[in-house]
Amino acid sequence: GRAGGPGRAEGNRGGDRISEQVLPSRDAAALHRWRVRVKNLYFQLRWLAPLWPRHLRRMTARLTKLQKILGADHDLTVLKAVLEKSPDDFGGQTTVKCILARLKKRSRKFRRESCPLGEEIFAEKPDRFIQRFKQHWRKKRGFGDKKKPGKAPVK
Repeated sequence: GRAGGPGRAEGNRGGDRISEQVLPSRDAAALHRWRVRVKNLYFQLRWLAPLWPRHLRRMTARLTKLQKILGADHDLTVLKAVLEKSPDDFGGQTTVKCILARLKKRSRKFRRESCPLGEEIFAEKPDRFIQRFKQHWRKKRGFGDKKKPGKAPVK
């Protein structure tokens, strides 16, 4: 199958820009915005999946995996903020410093995992995905005759 997907299709035109911004910088706020976009795209494609089940279900599975990775990283970011705000509530500066070092290491792992998956999901250009989706729809609906667009072939 193709590596690309609808991650940059009409309903999510910002997905490509987000991945281009996020993947190099790996900024926590940018990753969170990207996670929101991934979730939105997931719900859009889930709604469309019955129209192109083979391809779109694979895409939603990849989006689910990416969203889980980004979600886990976001949880670590929130935990880090809580620990930094009130270190005495969590065993003091020394303890919090050790925990933060572990969180940072885990966060780097999540971000490394998200990069190749995000690049795969957002690889296809929006116009190309839309074109492929239209071709699939026409073929499925029996509208393959280019001479008479919109009319089913006579049998």
